Amino acid sequence: MTKDPWFNSGLHRLTVSLGRQRQRGDRLDLSAFWLYGLLWVLPLLAAILFERLLSPAGNYYGAWVFTYAPALPGFYILQREFRPGILQFGMTRSQLRSRRVWMWSSVAVFVSVLWFGVLYWVASGADAAVYSVPVAPPDGAGGQTLLSCSHPVFATFVGVLAAPAIEEFIFRGYLYLVLRQNKGSRFAALASSAVFGILHGPNAPAVFAQSLLYIYLDNQAGSLCPSMIGHAAWNGALLLTCLH
Repeated sequence: MTKDPWFNSGLHRLTVSLGRQRQRGDRLDLSAFWLYGLLWVLPLLAAILFERLLSPAGNYYGAWVFTYAPALPGFYILQREFRPGILQFGMTRSQLRSRRVWMWSSVAVFVSVLWFGVLYWVASGADAAVYSVPVAPPDGAGGQTLLSCSHPVFATFVGVLAAPAIEEFIFRGYLYLVLRQNKGSRFAALASSAVFGILHGPNAPAVFAQSLLYIYLDNQAGSLCPSMIGHAAWNGALLLTCLH
C-alpha cells in the first residue's frame, strides 16, 4: 500500500515522463526538495567545520560520505512525495534494451569525451587562467576533490558508477520532471541545469551547458540512460587525467 505524500494531497503525483512530447500536469509542491536540500546542506556544513580535524585520507572518504550519504533517505523522501514509476525515467528492461536508448547513449559518450578533451586541452594551454576544467590532484594531495589519483579504485567505483546514477536521478530525474510538470519543459531544463551548475562552483557555465545537452539527449531517448552513461564517461575521463 502506497503511503500518502507529506505535502501534496493523495491525488497529486508526478505524472510526466522523459520524452519529446510536451507535458503538464497537476501542480506539485516543491517542499520535498527543500527538505532534501537540508539533508545535503547540514552534513556538508559539518564537513567544512570539522575538515581540519580529519586526516588527508579521512578527508577524502569523508567527502564522499557527507556528499552522498543523504542520497538514500533523500530518495525515500522524493519517492514517497512524487511516486514516479521507473517507466517515467525510461529505465525499464525493455526501454534499456531499445536501439533508440543505446543510440543516444552512444552520442552522449562521444560528446562527453570530446567536450572534456577540448576543455582539458584549452585548460592545459596558455588560456588556463580563463578556461578551467576540474583536474584530479596528484598523489599525496589529500582529499580536496571527489576524484583523487590517491584512491583510483574507490574513485572509479563511486565517481564513475555511483555518483552519475545518483546525480542523474536527482537533477535530470526528479527535479527536472517535477519542474516540467509544474512549469513546462523549457523552464524545467533551465532551472534544473542552473542548480546543477551552481553546485559545481567555478565550472558552473560549462556544467550548465552540459546539463542542457544531457536533458536533450534524455528526451530524445526517453530515458535517463544517456545522461548517466555520458556523465560516467566524463568522470572517467577526468580520473584518467592523473593516471596516465
